[in-house]
Amino acid sequence: YNKSDYPAPACSSIRGHAIHITDISGITLPGTSLSSYCYAYMFAGCPLTTIPYSLFNTIATVTYSANHQYCLKGMFFNCTSLTEIPSSVILATKRVGYGCFEYMFCECTNLTTIYSGLLRATGLTATYSYATECYKGMFQGGTSLTTIPNGFLPATSLDQKSYESMFQGFTSLTTIPANLLPITNLRTYGGQMC
Repeated sequence: YNKSDYPAPACSSIRGHAIHITDISGITLPGTSLSSYCYAYMFAGCPLTTIPYSLFNTIATVTYSANHQYCLKGMFFNCTSLTEIPSSVILATKRVGYGCFEYMFCECTNLTTIYSGLLRATGLTATYSYATECYKGMFQGGTSLTTIPNGFLPATSLDQKSYESMFQGFTSLTTIPANLLPITNLRTYGGQMC
């Protein structure tokens, strides 16, 4: 992992306008139909301290397809003031898209708390063939997180590279549950696994 490979913007840009958001309480992302990159890097680099429980209410039940590549990629990338992801936040309850949550919380260096229930999609395999790299690097560089909660990764079926580098760079990690990966089915392609 080389931090310089993932340069963080000073703050996000929405439709070409630089923003410096400190509070997103009360915001719900619109849309039950998403497109590729639609919310990518939206709040990257912003000094947010929390994520409102309602932010993903509308899109949490979207069934992702090939048109949903990287839709939430890097959304909170380098939000170094973020200390926890509230237990009420749910990202997806059905299948997920290719690279959809890739680097979503990457470089959130003060993130100390994540809860079970954030990632609820249980099938990330060929049946759901768009799940490749879905959580790649999601929490990469999270140097303050000490514990991965029991049941955090519920998927029993995985597509290739689903969890690649998900917790890379976790220098403070001390506790990992015994059943972290309850996998019963792995999809490989060219020898590449999850």
